[in-house]
Amino acid sequence: MENPSEPVNIIGGGIGGLALANALQLVGIDFRLFEQAPQLTEVGAGIGISTAAVDILERLGLGEQLKQDGKEFQKINFSKKI
Repeated sequence: MENPSEPVNIIGGGIGGLALANALQLVGIDFRLFEQAPQLTEVGAGIGISTAAVDILERLGLGEQLKQDGKEFQKINFSKKI
C-alpha cells in the first residue's frame, strides 16, 4: 500500500482507535488521532477480548504488554440483571 499524502484521521481514542493508530504506525502511515477527553486515563472498567483479538494484539507487538497487564480467565459466568 502506498503511503497516502494526507494523514489518516482516527476519531476516538478507545481500544479500536488506539489499535488502528498502532497498526498504522507499524507500517509507516501518518495519522491524526482525535479524542474528546483531555487525557487518556483508566476508567476502572475491564474489557474482555477474544482469542482472535489477542492474536491481533500480538501481531501489533503488544503481546508482552497484554500478558504483563492483563488477566486470563478460564471460566466466566454471565448473569442477567433482574
